Amino acid sequence: DIPGLNLDAVPIKIVKDRLEQTRPTVGDILQSKLAVVSAASYLNNKRTSNNDSYHDVGGQPIKKDRVANHLKYTDLTDPAIRASFKNSLAIIDFINSELGNKGIKFAVMILPSKELVLQEWAKAGNIPLPDGYRIDNEEELVSAYSEHFSRTGINYINATPFVLEAFQADTQSARIFYPRGDGHPFVNGYQSYAKAAATLIRRINPQ
Repeated sequence: DIPGLNLDAVPIKIVKDRLEQTRPTVGDILQSKLAVVSAASYLNNKRTSNNDSYHDVGGQPIKKDRVANHLKYTDLTDPAIRASFKNSLAIIDFINSELGNKGIKFAVMILPSKELVLQEWAKAGNIPLPDGYRIDNEEELVSAYSEHFSRTGINYINATPFVLEAFQADTQSARIFYPRGDGHPFVNGYQSYAKAAATLIRRINPQ
């Protein structure tokens, strides 16, 4: 059993069903990526739009409804989102404890959304954000995760600076970093994830 896990508060049926049907081991949880699942990340990836209008962030297009959904589904004042956030912390704490008992070091990497990367890129370049472009809920979510990891001693890294650096380099070279209708980056984005992960590993194991 995972201490602190509240299945009744999980709005994602597929996750709830999996947890109720099995007694997951640490390996099960890692394999199924339950350590990072939350209502915020799942619902934000739903394609629910019938509105094809785009924000223009310094020449970078992003769907208006995507930004609006992202704001909604990262809102920790929403009871369902808050409950899912707490469940994700319970799962992460459980994995950290179980691995720690076996002498295995555990760490978390926080990946920024496309919405956040565009915002930070615009701010760095003094590019005005369009009306209605708000990502403050994700910033609060990242802050809440970071505070928990710092307080509990869990190793973590926020990959935003690495991703932002790669995005800026691609933009300056006229390369496309993100597909137009997707939040997953092309190869340089994943390379930036790898750089962040390598930095975290060196921090944990400086030898």
